Amino acid sequence: QVPFRGPGHDALAALLDGVAQRDQPGGAQVVAGLLFELPSRDRLEELARRMAKERMDRAAGLVTMGTVGTVKPFNLRGVLPSHNFLDGFSEGAEALDGTSLDALGIRIGRDTCYACAIRCKQVVKIEGTGKYDVRPEYGGPEYEGLGALGSTCGVTDPYAVTKANTLCNQYGLDVIGVGVTIACAMEAVEKGY
Repeated sequence: QVPFRGPGHDALAALLDGVAQRDQPGGAQVVAGLLFELPSRDRLEELARRMAKERMDRAAGLVTMGTVGTVKPFNLRGVLPSHNFLDGFSEGAEALDGTSLDALGIRIGRDTCYACAIRCKQVVKIEGTGKYDVRPEYGGPEYEGLGALGSTCGVTDPYAVTKANTLCNQYGLDVIGVGVTIACAMEAVEKGY
C-alpha cells in the first residue's frame, strides 16, 4: 500500500468518497494498491462548493449564456465547423449564437445536468411559424447542435436549426451524428459522388 498525497488528491478522494464511501464519511480506502484518506462529508461539501465557484469564475461567459454563446466568437476566430469541416467560418452564423436566440425569443430559459454550473441545456419555444414550431419539452440546441445541424451544413437560420434539433430529440437521434451525416451527404452530392 502506497499512501497517495499529491496534486489532485482532494478531487480524486472526493470521487472515491462518492463512489466507494457514499455512506461512510472519513476513513481510508484502498484502491489499486493505493491508500487514500477520504475527507469527511463536511470537507466534501466545502470542496464541491469551492470547485463550483472556481469553475464559474473561469467560465463566466459559459455560465451566463451556456455553450450557445460560443458560436459567434468561434466563427470570428475561424474555428467554427462549417461546410462539412472544410471551413472554419460561416457567413451569417452569428444568427445561431445565444444572443440571437434570445433576441428572437426562441430561447425562453436554460436548464442543467445534475451538479453542472454551466447549464448548457436550452429551453426553447417557437409558435406561429407553422413548419418551425417547437415545444419546450424537447429542449433546444446547444453548441454541438447549432454547429452540426447549422454551420456544418451551411444553415444559419436559427428557426430551422432549432426545429431540426427538436426532431432529432423527438426521434431519439444524436444531433451531432445527424448533422455531420447530412453535411457529408451534401458535400458528396456537390462533388458528384
